[in-house]
Amino acid sequence: MYLKADMKTLGSKFDVILIEPPLEEYARVAPAVATVGGAQRVFWNWDDILNMDVGEIAEHCSFVVLRSGSSEGLGHH
Repeated sequence: MYLKADMKTLGSKFDVILIEPPLEEYARVAPAVATVGGAQRVFWNWDDILNMDVGEIAEHCSFVVLRSGSSEGLGHH
């Protein structure tokens, strides 16, 4: 079971969290993901990811997995 939600507005606590941010890298690899219902998708940058307060929704003992694409942006911070 999973919950697809906006982490910026979520108010619950979870013990397993998979974060798959909408990175622009994915749109370059698969152009179909650049739009949602005909509207241009809003992509996150690495500062958006770094500024997430995961501790706000994570239980004390939890697993957090961040899908980060292939390599773009990794190691820049």
